[in-house]
Amino acid sequence: MNQMAPSDKQDIPLQECRFSMRRLGNDVELLIERNGSFSVESSYDEEIGMRLDYTEAAKRVQLSYYYQRVEARSMRIFVTLQYSETETYSCCFDVAITRSRESHRVVIDFGSEASQVGYKHCGPQAAVMQYDILDNIISRMSLLDNSRAWRREDFLNNEPGTTLLFRSFYAVKKQLSTAERKSFPFNFNDNWREDEIRLFITRQEVAATNAAFREQYEIIPNLKLGIEKSLQLVIDSSTEDYSIRTHKKDLISAILLRLLRLMISTKPDFRKGGLIVTLLVPNIYTQHDVFDLLNACRTHTASMLQSLQISEDELHVEFETISESDAAFMGFQQTHPDAVQLSNGEMALVMDCGKGTTDISMVMADDNENYSSFFRTGFAGAGNVISYSLVEDYLTTVLRAIPGNNQVSVREFINRHIQQQNLTVDVLNFLQWIEEVKKRYTQWPVIGVTHFAQLAEESQSTERTVATLHRDPSTLLPYTEAIFRGRSLRWDDEVTGLVDKAVECLVQAMVSSIGDVLTRDVKKRIKLVMLSGRAFYFNSLRTRVEKALRQLLGDHVQIHSVTTGHAINNKNVAIHGAFTGAYKITDFTGIPVDKKEGLSRNNDVLNNNMFLYRGLKFNRAMIFFYNTSVVRRNNQQLKAFRNKTIDIYFTRDNIYLRLLENQQVKDVRSLYSIMTGLAEVSSPILELKSISVFPASNGELASIAQVHEELQRQPSANILTAEKKRSGILQFFQF
Repeated sequence: MNQMAPSDKQDIPLQECRFSMRRLGNDVELLIERNGSFSVESSYDEEIGMRLDYTEAAKRVQLSYYYQRVEARSMRIFVTLQYSETETYSCCFDVAITRSRESHRVVIDFGSEASQVGYKHCGPQAAVMQYDILDNIISRMSLLDNSRAWRREDFLNNEPGTTLLFRSFYAVKKQLSTAERKSFPFNFNDNWREDEIRLFITRQEVAATNAAFREQYEIIPNLKLGIEKSLQLVIDSSTEDYSIRTHKKDLISAILLRLLRLMISTKPDFRKGGLIVTLLVPNIYTQHDVFDLLNACRTHTASMLQSLQISEDELHVEFETISESDAAFMGFQQTHPDAVQLSNGEMALVMDCGKGTTDISMVMADDNENYSSFFRTGFAGAGNVISYSLVEDYLTTVLRAIPGNNQVSVREFINRHIQQQNLTVDVLNFLQWIEEVKKRYTQWPVIGVTHFAQLAEESQSTERTVATLHRDPSTLLPYTEAIFRGRSLRWDDEVTGLVDKAVECLVQAMVSSIGDVLTRDVKKRIKLVMLSGRAFYFNSLRTRVEKALRQLLGDHVQIHSVTTGHAINNKNVAIHGAFTGAYKITDFTGIPVDKKEGLSRNNDVLNNNMFLYRGLKFNRAMIFFYNTSVVRRNNQQLKAFRNKTIDIYFTRDNIYLRLLENQQVKDVRSLYSIMTGLAEVSSPILELKSISVFPASNGELASIAQVHEELQRQPSANILTAEKKRSGILQFFQF
């Protein structure tokens, strides 16, 4: 109802409006009339159960549903602003009312490396259950073909040792009919082997002797990170270049709907009533990305339900999102309440470092045990960077450090034998061995290069040792796995120092990501640091991050990490937090534009459960943004900023930025026009992204040593230096 153009019709104060409710058939309208004074005409329609109230103490206008006995029904709620007798603006909400015993909540953690799903009944005492995706896929496949007893080990999607994690490998069909192409990739199929996007891939299908599968399907790993790759779709007699990055929202939403479809088809209780689906999203996703993803999911939910012979009137589905790092904090707060005791205005710094992405949040507490997401950022680069460093370190040792006549460079070997092989069984076994090394890195004894070179297969007739593997590069990967199968030892990584440099790259990227927001005021407020995510199982990373944060924030700050081996751990803490996170955390982010002013200059910020800041920042290298307008909470008056500010408005089709001076709009720009005017800048962070999508990256991968050198050359952020006038986003406006 706010218009984007600078005019006198923007930002109408509610104290100048009259509120009333009127019935429109089986629907209801909340009418807001601008008449110069504030009033609320409280009313209650007993037949439809809608009630309009005003609470003077809380200064809250509330439209509520009250009914003696809940009956499943659908209705529309219109919110209409009547600016004048001839000028009105209106929006419509579609609402479904369902019984709690027929409703469920579902949380989908869609990962770049591994995904997981949790669910619970909507009853107040219901427990969170984790859904075994692969086990249910196997049960559905057994219905199609009961001639074979499928095992988890038969699938690329199996995550060894962790049954509730589902490795995110998907296969996209390349040969389509013209009719299928029109609604691709949302043609849902009960025949799981013929589905145009398959959630599962068997190890047999990617064997070197099986070419039929690769003729029909293309494997897509690391889809969440938006890999630079194109599919060559064959549509009847024509071909089409289908960009994965351009169609990322369609492919991801199609997979999310297939995961939801799998749950509905395997759980009869899910076939009617209501489903609230919470999607965990990384902080590298812009708000525009999130809107696109939600719109795609909502648009195609009806066809997904129709494929299961379920009408939209039988099962109502709603989608919401929460930041991965925010959800991880909420999960930790619920399970460790003694460790999270923040007073009004105090903050917690959350660093969630998974396998593919690092997500960082600062959350601020109020006296009601609610939290606001004060700052949020992240980058593509996490545990996979360490995995890649182990691969590069091992291959450097084998191909170059051990004496021999080998002339193959490590970069050339990775490109030819890992990237171009596109997840063959040999590549997967080798990478899985690397993961085992990483998990037990600090526990295994270290052996020198000479001893390492002499290791051979546990067979009396073999002469194949580590030192001779370079002679036949085509067999290096499979024989590596054969030589080290069952062995608990690791080579001396200090020969190259690549693993140490990879850890240093991640630590420096994390610290620099929060440098811009760490004003003196914010540093004083941070009382707690939480480290979560699977990458922190790597002890060297965790200890170095802790050391860097203590140097940055002081020794008084508490640093917690999620303990391994418990029911709630680094892998699933965000799943548990997402179920209550939507109610306990406010999904607005940002900091004031004026870093010198911070929070302390505006005393009303912390008056009566604080105000929220919504902010926007654009960084040329890391490409993330958030919003900077000031939002009122609990209807308290807010002192105007003395300097210029930027705020952000979202519409159905675009995102707009407004420049305000003394609370007056001076200029309006679309975010699209700003972003398209900037060329993409190469940086170490972008190199870490390429390394994180390894082995799916199509481009040439940088060496860990090269990325480390580039990061060392970058000037460290001075977190106490005020921003110069017209820097950052302000440079795009003329005033």
